[in-house]
Amino acid sequence: MKIDGISAAPGLDVSKLDMPLDGMDGVSSSPGADSGFAAPDIDMDSLINDAVNAVDAPQQDLTAKIGNFLQGKEELHNVMIAAEQARFTMNFTVKVRDKIIDAYQTIMRMQV
Repeated sequence: MKIDGISAAPGLDVSKLDMPLDGMDGVSSSPGADSGFAAPDIDMDSLINDAVNAVDAPQQDLTAKIGNFLQGKEELHNVMIAAEQARFTMNFTVKVRDKIIDAYQTIMRMQV
């Protein structure tokens, strides 16, 4: 049985999240050990903008298809498919946001 990987939302550039694996040989379990491994440089501004645009794209597509449907240029089933894609993308984004907020609140409750 073959299981295909999960793809990212359309338009979201996940290549910025890839971490280099070179230099992992020197990773130590002791805190503060100098392993020579540097965290990847991620530009959070562009990462968030890409994510928001990836969520907005299906919404804009749906709006355009509804307009075309009302003008008689689009089939109903295409509008319904676009509506489901937009709904799924928004629900997924809300669940990710909720998990991030939950993780933040958990970290804030930790005693130092």
